[in-house]
Amino acid sequence: MYREVFKNKGFVKLWGAQVASQVAAQLLNYGLLIRIYEVASGTSFANSAVSLLIVAIGIPAIFLAVPAGAYVDRCDRRAVLIWTNLLRAMLVPLFLFTDQHILPIYIIALLISVFSQFFVPAEGAALPLLVGKKHLVVANSLFIFTLNASFIIGYSLAAPLIASHGIHSVYIVVTLSFLGALALSLLLPKMPAPTRTDFSLLAALKGIRKDLKEHFTHIVGNRSLLFPILLISIAQTIVGIIAALSPALAHELFHVDLAKTSHWLVIPAGIGLIFGSFAAGKLLMRMSKIRLIYTCLFAAVIMMGVLALLPQLNLGDNLGPLVAVATFSLGALDAMILVASQTLLQLASTDEMRGQIFGTLNMMINIAALAPVFFAAILADIFSPLAVLAGVAIALGVLGLIFMNVFKKISQVYA
Repeated sequence: MYREVFKNKGFVKLWGAQVASQVAAQLLNYGLLIRIYEVASGTSFANSAVSLLIVAIGIPAIFLAVPAGAYVDRCDRRAVLIWTNLLRAMLVPLFLFTDQHILPIYIIALLISVFSQFFVPAEGAALPLLVGKKHLVVANSLFIFTLNASFIIGYSLAAPLIASHGIHSVYIVVTLSFLGALALSLLLPKMPAPTRTDFSLLAALKGIRKDLKEHFTHIVGNRSLLFPILLISIAQTIVGIIAALSPALAHELFHVDLAKTSHWLVIPAGIGLIFGSFAAGKLLMRMSKIRLIYTCLFAAVIMMGVLALLPQLNLGDNLGPLVAVATFSLGALDAMILVASQTLLQLASTDEMRGQIFGTLNMMINIAALAPVFFAAILADIFSPLAVLAGVAIALGVLGLIFMNVFKKISQVYA
């Protein structure tokens, strides 16, 4: 089946555009995170500045994801893919002249994120038109794998690239990647919208408000949905907090920049995410989803506590390898929680409401994840990143115990 899909030239071009675009976006995001910390270093708000970048990148996903999808449904998908990649490729070089100041970085990053909200639904809408129903499942699996792998590849490449060639090399590589995605998009056939009705942004926003209210009421009233949603939110929040604190953690643990310690902090976590994604499938064949979730949740509490305490042990040259073990473990545990929770969510939702619920959930999860990341960074400026990490570990442990009590009946159903 995979071989047949790769014989489809249209799919190969779209998939190549996705690879180039997603890796570029993640590489840029983490490169900017490192740059923001460098610019703000020596101030009392360095960690808060990093968290504001994450907020700037995340806000468009909250407010534009659904209306962007509605817009794409009324446009030629190829045209949307072309102009989104072109505009992003034009914006990235501006960092070469403006990245000495924090505010321009926020503004340009926000604009790039805005255009990315249109690329993703256009890509998803184009896929069925290029591969047909027969190969749609295989094509989707490749796209989902690429989406997760791009996060790992982009974040793993940023620090070594900056360490060897400087931050400007990231901007150049990202620009070339977006141009590559643009070239592949230009080679795609035209994919006009099935309907030509006028698009009203105001009507779309009113529809979103109505859907959010209905779906939120439905979700809160259904604990089978609420339980996995909260778990997914927590797992994504952990990733966000660690990403926001990683430049400060590098200084706290090793007294050098993150660009020089990515092999201890970032790359092991990325490898752990890949390992955990595959391991979850094997483990779920032998143990229940609930048992796996709670096991990984409390194991993550222990590993975060260990990571927070390591500098106090005077380990010398052994500190780096032990930090790598801890970050690898956290990446793997987080991935297994996500896989098991996503499976529970799919089991609890029905075919009739799955698409709409998942679209709404994506928005709600982004909203839920941004606040803890922002406040964790503020607390890191007031106290220290390791103290915040220890506090997050304690909070996660308490939440786990609360979940075991509040969602006891759900646990029994899926035991």
